[in-house]
Order: sequence, then C-alpha cells, then structure tokens
Amino acid sequence: MQKINLDTYCSLPFVGFDHRVKHVCCWTAAADTSGNFTSFNQCVKSDTIRNLQQDLLAGVKNKLCQTCWDQELVNVTSMRLTYLQNKNTTTIQEEISRKRLKHLVIDSGNICNLSCRTCWPESSSGLIKEFQEKSKKFNVGSFQDTIRHVDLDRFTTEDLESVETVNVLGGEPFQNLNHLRLLEHIIKIGRSSQCRLFYSTNGTVFLDARVKSLLEQFKTVHLSLSIDAIDQHFEYIRTNANWHDTLQNILDLMAWSTSQLKVSLSGHPTISCLNVLYLEPLFEWYSLNDLLWTPVFCESPKEYSFRIFQPHQKDSIVTRLSRSKFNVDPIIKQLERSTFDEQALSAFYRQIQFTKDYKKLDAALILPELLALLQI
Repeated sequence: MQKINLDTYCSLPFVGFDHRVKHVCCWTAAADTSGNFTSFNQCVKSDTIRNLQQDLLAGVKNKLCQTCWDQELVNVTSMRLTYLQNKNTTTIQEEISRKRLKHLVIDSGNICNLSCRTCWPESSSGLIKEFQEKSKKFNVGSFQDTIRHVDLDRFTTEDLESVETVNVLGGEPFQNLNHLRLLEHIIKIGRSSQCRLFYSTNGTVFLDARVKSLLEQFKTVHLSLSIDAIDQHFEYIRTNANWHDTLQNILDLMAWSTSQLKVSLSGHPTISCLNVLYLEPLFEWYSLNDLLWTPVFCESPKEYSFRIFQPHQKDSIVTRLSRSKFNVDPIIKQLERSTFDEQALSAFYRQIQFTKDYKKLDAALILPELLALLQI
C-alpha cells in the first residue's frame, strides 16, 4: 500500500480536472508557470503534477497549493479538505493507483445577469462594457473581452465512467445552459445516479421544470448561493440584482429542496471590505433559513480586499466582529493577516466614485459606516 500523509494529501492532483483553467484546480493553475494541459490524462501524467503528487503523499506542502495552506491556517475549509470529506483509506488508495477522472469542474461560460463589484469580465459578461469604460477613464490601455460560450462536447470523448462530482461554474451557470449537454451525456452513459452536481449560483435565475427534472436524475444536487449581504448592501455588491426578487427565487429553490431530498442549498459569501461591517444581518438571514455558509475572501481586485484597512481600523473591525454570536474566527484571522496597501486604498476611492457615476450607486449613502471608518 502507498504511504499517505493525510495532513497534505489532496485528491485533485490524482483524480481532478478543472476545465476552466485546464489544470488540477484553479489555485494550482494560478501558481503554476509551466503551462496548462489539454486533457485530464495529460495533466496527471505531466512531470509537474507527478512531482506535486509525490510531495502531497510525503507531507510536503508544495507551493502550488499555497492557497489551501493559507485557508487552512485561518480555519477555513479549503478545497483540499472539501474533496477529502467522507473518503476512507481504501478510496484514497484507489485514487492513487487508478488515476481516473472523478472530480470535474466545468466552465459554463461568462454570460451573467449581474455585474458584481468583486468580479471580472472573464467571469461576467455584465462587466465587459463597464471595464471598457474604466480602461478609458483611468488610462490603463484598451480593454478587450468578449462573451464566452464554452464548447463542452469534447468531454464526450473523455473517460467519464468514474466521474463522481461535476462542479458547474460561470458566469451564472443557469444562464449558460449549453452545459446541460454534458449532463445529458453523463445520464446517457448511465453514470448520473452515482454523480453529484455542485452549482455556484447567484440565486437570481428561476429554474423551470425541464431543468429541475434533468438535475434530479443525478445522485444529489447542491446549490451554493453567492449571497454576500442583504437588502441594499446586497444590491450594491451584486450590482443589477434586486434583493426582493432574489429572495423570492431563493424561496422557490428552498421549496424544491424540501420536495426533493437529494437537493440542498448553502451559502458561499465572498467576504470583502464592502460587507465586513454588514455581516451580522447576513448571517442572521442564513441562520433563519437553516443555510450553512462557508466564506471565501476577496483578494483580487485588491481595492475590495482587507488591504485597504490600516492597523487601527482592523482593530476596530475585530472588536465589532468579536461581539458576533456566529463563528467569525476565520474572518478575524484573515483580517489580522492582511497588510495595509496604500495603493489599494487609493484604488478603492477611485472605484467607488466610478460606481457612483456609472451605476448611480453611492457608497456614501449605502455604506456610510465603511466610509466613516476609513476616515478614522
């Protein structure tokens, strides 16, 4: 039997492939300068990933996985730990020896109905025109991007006989329904009853009966809701969304999950400088609706990260968070680890002024506590 160090072992370098970035996962792709891969088999057989596999088995914290090590340092459930859940030694040994695709992440395209403050045009078509205007206003050179439709037909030639999870990202995946062809293929080869679906969704798109019926043919369906705030704070961060309409749609999704036990929902808020002072009502909302939540932190764009806060301002936020009845320890630790960046603060002021002019959303009216804190 292969010796395994579970403190560092991760399934993804052995049985995972992220179609968006053509790599083991999005974090390794961002850290790897050697290039991406055209297929899962090319990926797991490459020298780079073979070396990564050996390091993780031996207990070496390879730098390609630094994002997960950082998340685990502040007690956030990392991607590595997420894919290890409910796996025993026998399952892990099988992953190491067989190296067949089990965990697939797909890019459904960048069509999106929102233009969220902490997002990019590569992930949201709603931001393309806005970023073009920014590039002119701030004289940063021409900005080029297009609406991206992703051809997933090539996956019909991949070996999906062992696939266990498909994670569908976007854009907003329920506005990018071409990906349903891949799900139909998994149903056709008889694998859907053993495959779990995971969606990251902004919760604003109504699912018709046809889509629901298709998803219900899979083992389970989990919808991770990107809800970072409520009411007007939600509408500022998740620009173009309407909180009342979104809430009504989420109630429909909750009703679906009640009628179909295989369907579940949770929260996946992006924690940034824009919502860190407004988290208590959000967590109350999650609690009232029996939704578990797991945070992810905004690091880029840096003007919306914790790097805009000076040490005494961070202390003030920590004091405020410490009074929460919810588990905000990971958020406090992330704050304490952050380093003030004056350029990030300058960019923050430029961006909120641009948002006021371009989107008619005034941070001074919507986020007054945040702007007051920055003046202390």
